[in-house]
Amino acid sequence: MSETLSEVQSTGTVSSETTALAKSDPTDRPIPVWPEGVLAVVAGVTLLVIGLRHRVYLQRKVQEAQRAVEEFQRQGGLDDLTQVAKQAGEFLKSSG
Repeated sequence: MSETLSEVQSTGTVSSETTALAKSDPTDRPIPVWPEGVLAVVAGVTLLVIGLRHRVYLQRKVQEAQRAVEEFQRQGGLDDLTQVAKQAGEFLKSSG
């Protein structure tokens, strides 16, 4: 099955399977394990190591974000923001 198209043509024996392979699009082949697959695994491991080494920093940032969301909700949340936006829109319509 490792025959090239020129080798098959020189021998004169062409099976339907070989013809189908010769006519297939080169993008129909799967991604090779080397080097793309290995590089993807290495990149994934690298991101995992970075995440683990910065775990405390990331946890602190998540807690800060949660506190900010809680404070936003306590101050009125989206309802208050929507009301202010409607008032601003009405103000711009009346002044324009």
